[in-house]
Amino acid sequence: MITTAIAKRALRALPVAGVGLALAACATNPADARSSTPERSAEVAQICRDTMGLNPANYDFEMCRLGLLQTVASLNQADLIARDRQACAARGLAPNTPAFATCVVDAEQPAGN
Repeated sequence: MITTAIAKRALRALPVAGVGLALAACATNPADARSSTPERSAEVAQICRDTMGLNPANYDFEMCRLGLLQTVASLNQADLIARDRQACAARGLAPNTPAFATCVVDAEQPAGN
């Protein structure tokens, strides 16, 4: 579920001057946005409609929706990487070493690979 705090964090992550460019860039490669859950998509649509005041029939609404979905996916990925880095450090590996880098990359791989 997208909380207000996550939505605000996502909105702060996009500089006001660059929102148009960021949203256009997200629209050209919305793969992360398409992998979202229906619940997350509905929450993001509500944010774009109610908080941003955008009309769902307009193109800017779709750009808002895709941009926020991709931003949330990026924030989630950053949180996962931070967790992986902490786990590698907890194993006693020193940051900025080949062993640490390998640990982080291996932690990002799905269990079956």
